[in-house]
Amino acid sequence: MKLRRAFTLIELLVVIAIIAILAALLLPALSAAKKKATSINCISNLKQFGIAQSLYAGDFEDFFPQSGDNFWVMPLIDLPNMLHPYLNTTNPAIFQCPLEKGTAFSVLEAQWFGPMNGKTASDITVPTSYDYYLAFYGSLDQPTGSPPVPATPTRHRTTEVSFPSGKILQACYASNIAGSRFFLGDLPAVPENAHSPSGMNLLLADGHAQFTSYNNFNPIVDPYLSYTDGHAYNYDWSPLTDQDVQ
Repeated sequence: MKLRRAFTLIELLVVIAIIAILAALLLPALSAAKKKATSINCISNLKQFGIAQSLYAGDFEDFFPQSGDNFWVMPLIDLPNMLHPYLNTTNPAIFQCPLEKGTAFSVLEAQWFGPMNGKTASDITVPTSYDYYLAFYGSLDQPTGSPPVPATPTRHRTTEVSFPSGKILQACYASNIAGSRFFLGDLPAVPENAHSPSGMNLLLADGHAQFTSYNNFNPIVDPYLSYTDGHAYNYDWSPLTDQDVQ
């Protein structure tokens, strides 16, 4: 009789153990790779905003988008509508970071700041994770006080930015905690940041998008953030003055 070769129980257990060990080693790497790919998707969204901003400026005498409204209406309600000819507002994936958990950043901002602006979350056409920085549609080159003087809605041309490759035009504020938002005064310690506690996905004024560590931000003393630690980390409240990144 011919003997039929077969695995013993011990051999099967050894193989299963080896597979389990390999899986335990590979899963964190796969999870990190998946998050990296998702972050790249977010950067792609910001790049689409950069293209739309450039096309808008080309059609409107080199001006950045400005509707005449102030924060937060201009960046979170008006901007998506103004960029509609260049960005498909029926495709919400472009406007919302894939890592956003729960309610979009713009909706949370509407709940927080809406009442003082006469608007509500129902006025938002397209929920978005991406903020449009105040300096490009307003001006803070004015005396400050307590509370601070509200920014004046102001039109700015792209040629006014001295260092466009180092000026933040838009940024991703996606939160990894449903119902919790983070914003300027929370940096650099931001546990809610869906991408990383050490940096943000940014769209720069020259149209390129990238992840940038907070360590590479340019610390500036900003009276509008004096209620935190007094440093604005190059938030570009007024990028059209001598606060440009050198």
